[in-house]
Amino acid sequence: MAGLTGDDLLFWARVGVLAALALVLGYLETFIPIPIPGVKLGLANIAILLAFMRLDVRAAFFVTLTKVLAQGLLFGSPLTFAYSLTGSLLAFCIMAVLVKLPTMHPAMVSVCGAVGHTAGQMLVAAALLGTRFVWLAAPVLLVAAIVTGAICGFLTMRLDRAIADQGETVSQDAQALELGELPGQPSRPVGPILAAFAVFAVVVLAQGDPVPLAILFAAAVAACLVSRVALSTFSRGLRAFVVLLAVSAVAAFLGSPPDEAWRAVFVMALRLGAVMAASVAVMGFVSTDDLLAFTAGTARRLQSRGIDTQGPLLALNVCLETIPVLATGLDAGDARLFGQNLSATIADAYGRAEGLARTLASSDGRGEP
Repeated sequence: MAGLTGDDLLFWARVGVLAALALVLGYLETFIPIPIPGVKLGLANIAILLAFMRLDVRAAFFVTLTKVLAQGLLFGSPLTFAYSLTGSLLAFCIMAVLVKLPTMHPAMVSVCGAVGHTAGQMLVAAALLGTRFVWLAAPVLLVAAIVTGAICGFLTMRLDRAIADQGETVSQDAQALELGELPGQPSRPVGPILAAFAVFAVVVLAQGDPVPLAILFAAAVAACLVSRVALSTFSRGLRAFVVLLAVSAVAAFLGSPPDEAWRAVFVMALRLGAVMAASVAVMGFVSTDDLLAFTAGTARRLQSRGIDTQGPLLALNVCLETIPVLATGLDAGDARLFGQNLSATIADAYGRAEGLARTLASSDGRGEP
């Protein structure tokens, strides 16, 4: 971190704290049941909106990518990564424009971002299933996006006020953050494996004949067996696609002769199954540590080619070190989604992590990534 000034250190350390907050809130969200398949509250987007409000577009972009990488690959699969990435990037672009308008309410920014996120995800689903009938589910999903976006927007405002009111009271006595070493080389060739999955997915999407699709599906299942992935892993991210497949199947039978409808549904199911199986196989070949090492290694290679990645590397390191601080703070506060103490509990945990970041920036920057 020799090239980072004190202000740069503080900026990227705060980015790391917000990225950690996104991941912790995303994990907290898994305990909140929503009866509509494929619909989530999107609590991690609170951290992204906070990054827009408290820092800048660079910070929000890094938090967005960190959220997508962790939730899609570390907690999901390459398919859910692509699914989340498309929606998140579209939401980010919309929010980046709207947040600069002085008259735009943060809750409305959140709503528009949620709608964009849903639209991006449906684009991926439509491409995967190869049918426009997916868009029949759009009205329900868009209404859900408006509701969840509004909830996250108002929660963000409450949290922002709680953090501002709290000031430095929690973080005054924080000890300097001890950063560990980011992983070195991955044990598996992560880059070629992810590239092979991308090529496989493109080949599957280009097929419309059941025979080659069945062969590709069998190959993907064989890869799952070789990687020894548990069948239960298929459930990650599958639920939403199955619902969209069901909607598309009903529409196909209503709008086409039975023979054509059966063929269309069979092709959609094979495409979905092939990509899902290949995605799960990748999870069996690549571990979380390998993905983290690959990410850090890629940043270091970019640094060696003259692209400054010291800040993002620092933010990644701070993110990893402050996740336990935030998680412990939320657990100790027994935060509940609509409870009176939610904003105060998150603000308290955020304040402690912010204090660690502040002391890191004012120290000699130990733990160089």
